[in-house]
Amino acid sequence: MEEFFPVLDMNLDSPDWVQIDLSGHSYELPPSPVSTAELDRFIQRQIKDQGGKYGIGGYLEDRNKLYSRGEGFETKEGEVRRIHLGIDLWAPEGTPVYSPLDARVHSLANNSSFGNYGGTLILEARNTKIPIYFLFGHLRANIIHDWRPGDFISKGQKLSELGGPEENVGWPPHLHFQCIHKLHGKTGDYPGVCTLSAQPFYKTNCPDPNFCLGSPIL
Repeated sequence: MEEFFPVLDMNLDSPDWVQIDLSGHSYELPPSPVSTAELDRFIQRQIKDQGGKYGIGGYLEDRNKLYSRGEGFETKEGEVRRIHLGIDLWAPEGTPVYSPLDARVHSLANNSSFGNYGGTLILEARNTKIPIYFLFGHLRANIIHDWRPGDFISKGQKLSELGGPEENVGWPPHLHFQCIHKLHGKTGDYPGVCTLSAQPFYKTNCPDPNFCLGSPIL
């Protein structure tokens, strides 16, 4: 089995990590539209209620209530993108982010529209049996000046840090970590949320990232 370097310098086996529910099923989300400050208080309340310090979760979570807060989640056909395709790790602004494997930089961007990823880096893993790309979203906006496509990244090398709300374009500090088999021509970006009808396709192309993270509570 492939050994992965932790993407954050925090032990995911620690009881400091607790699972966060953003579907609105376990905790009632604040009325829409939800401000960044309200969302942060909502997340921190879940973490505190469970006796933790950091939050994790979200793969294939139905976030239909949450994504009504921003534009860009409704398709031309009128269907709302609501199924989350990555895992979110809610940790403080400035937390260092690392590469789980030897990789090369595929692409990067500052996706700065409200509700988007902000600073985004996509790595192409090297020497894996099946092609895999790692998408890191909500990084520092200056990521676009730190790397270039084709740069080699060593396993365990620091990539960036978690951005603040102004860089995260409306989100509290966290890492959106997503695994992707095929990018279909995308550069610096890839859907992190899909519609219900598209879920079977994206579930196959974007496997559960916990095979890399190894969180015992997911």
